[in-house]
Amino acid sequence: KLLPDGKRVPLIVGTKAFGRLGDWEYGGFLAMTDEVNYRNEDDVDTVEHRAHFGSGRIKKQVFGNSSIGLLFVGKQTKDNTYGVIDIDGAFRESNWQLSYQFARSIENSKGDYAGSAGLTFSTNKWLTYARTMQLRDNWGYEINTSLAKSKDDGVEYNYYDLTFSSWYNISPKWSGNLYGGYERTYNFSREYLAFYSWLGTSIDWNTLDFLELGTSYDMFIEGNPDGNVEAITYNARPFVSLKPVNDLNLRVYVDNVFSSESDKLESMIVGVLFSWNFLPKSWVYFAFNDFRDRSDRFDSMGNLLPCKLHVTERASVLKIKYLYYF
Repeated sequence: KLLPDGKRVPLIVGTKAFGRLGDWEYGGFLAMTDEVNYRNEDDVDTVEHRAHFGSGRIKKQVFGNSSIGLLFVGKQTKDNTYGVIDIDGAFRESNWQLSYQFARSIENSKGDYAGSAGLTFSTNKWLTYARTMQLRDNWGYEINTSLAKSKDDGVEYNYYDLTFSSWYNISPKWSGNLYGGYERTYNFSREYLAFYSWLGTSIDWNTLDFLELGTSYDMFIEGNPDGNVEAITYNARPFVSLKPVNDLNLRVYVDNVFSSESDKLESMIVGVLFSWNFLPKSWVYFAFNDFRDRSDRFDSMGNLLPCKLHVTERASVLKIKYLYYF
């Protein structure tokens, strides 16, 4: 472990073992590090205490093709003990699988539980998960949800979310994606607990063998503690990609951010990327970005100018990578 002042934590001893015995698999390691004094990021003398590390894993095949396993990972110092105990595995048959995982965290005398499970079932025409469906003609969707106790910025609350995503690749010429979600979480920029939601889509269209067009469009919705909408931010990112030959690509995109609070386009990025694979594992890259926003700007007398989009940064990079054989 590298410490902030450049010192490394001394390793006193370490050992590991792994293998297989019949239906059993096993593995693990033990290690001990020594105490060392160092200066932290605030230039204060600090002590990295001696620590013991341990990890162990056993897994057994059951009922033919099914499995069950036990995992432990931990660290102990003179003041603290941390770790995780996990039980996981899967029950399998020819056309279905039920996977599971249950865990408990350890932080001295505290800790908590977590778990997950998923079911996969397939036929000749479709494949279904407990949270995902993937159709055989290359489109599908996924839905996930979670509920947990959380703590942010000293505020304890019940966190929950619901997210979904769908994808469409039913033609070599175009593909698309639709996604969104809703969660109850802590808004750090506004310093309160509220809902947050998003909805977005993306489309790629290979109009010609050498030309690809596409865009993404996202909408981010911030709620307030009263359950009302505080602000909506929109982001669109259209692009054009030219590939006249397999080893050369020119991509141009525009990234726009619009805010409902100001009812204006708040920022815009114009980007260009050129890449050329002129020899095996040898490349030329050129990138250019032009960034504009509505940040404050002043004239030569120190007077605040009208709030308009203006250039705040421009950057370009040229990189040549050449692999020489000898």
